[in-house]
Amino acid sequence: MKKILFSLLLILAIAMPAAAEHARFLGIEINGSQEQFKRQLLSVGGIKCLESRCDDNGYVYIGSYAGYDNCEFYTLEKCGNVYCVVVYLPEASSWRQIKRQYNQICGEYNSNSAFQLTKQEASFVAPYAEGDGDEMVAVANEKANYMSVYNNSSTTIIVKISKFKQVKIIVSDKENFACEEPEAHMLFMGLPITGTPNEFANRLMREKGFTLKERTSSGSVLVSGRFAGFDNCTVGVMLDDNDGGINIGVLFPKCTSWATLKSQYFALKAHLGNKYTQTYCDESFSDSYYDGCGRELEAIRNEQIDYVTKYDAENGSVAITISNECRICILYLPD
Repeated sequence: MKKILFSLLLILAIAMPAAAEHARFLGIEINGSQEQFKRQLLSVGGIKCLESRCDDNGYVYIGSYAGYDNCEFYTLEKCGNVYCVVVYLPEASSWRQIKRQYNQICGEYNSNSAFQLTKQEASFVAPYAEGDGDEMVAVANEKANYMSVYNNSSTTIIVKISKFKQVKIIVSDKENFACEEPEAHMLFMGLPITGTPNEFANRLMREKGFTLKERTSSGSVLVSGRFAGFDNCTVGVMLDDNDGGINIGVLFPKCTSWATLKSQYFALKAHLGNKYTQTYCDESFSDSYYDGCGRELEAIRNEQIDYVTKYDAENGSVAITISNECRICILYLPD
């Protein structure tokens, strides 16, 4: 009997494919859900999850990496699995500093026999050039192209100098990265923006814990709940008259001071900027108002302020603005 059982197990072992090898980050497989990966990452020690900046599209952490403190980590998920970890080293104050950081990280991968350097670029776009004293201006304007790409059978690693004056490291799992999502839709809190306002609002209530506020005569639905770490946010699901789809608007709680409102705006703007590509920005006052005049809330109520930033997102666009009710508003507009 034991011989038969052993033979059966041997046949099964041969017939069944070996478990897929996944990329690793700090010794942890880049696989599983955001929550599963989070539990393992926090067990490493010295890493803290920034809960207020997490959503179903990505989780945000802060901690030490490669000898640098106060690094930011972002994990991204699709098809139910984390597929990459993005690391930003602390912002550099000079070209010499950021180049040294970049060369250090690249040097570690160059000396690691497990990875092969498959692409490398180190150049400036005219009129900028290394040694002209404007290297950090070039970095901010995305005119400094410094990038190295490393590969092995399971992993792709990209090291680059980002426009945020930080070294950016992207560690991707090839299998999970290649996963094809069912149908391309813009996402809101991890949910495809599809269906009618009623249908989508019902999903927010059923799956994300929102509560109903109002169903309007125009067909829009307002729900209330937690978003981007803020309680008591109002999410409006509205019919798009142009194409019959739906748009999403998020109103954050009203602020009673300009300092708080401005702080919220720039914190949320930074969060969006790490996920999407900025395409437009206007942060200005009109008439006799200006930032620091002490009458900023009056300017907002009188519509004498333009604070709006727009982004390109996957399958749509996103905009953040300050409304005349002294509230932050974020719009999600699917293509």
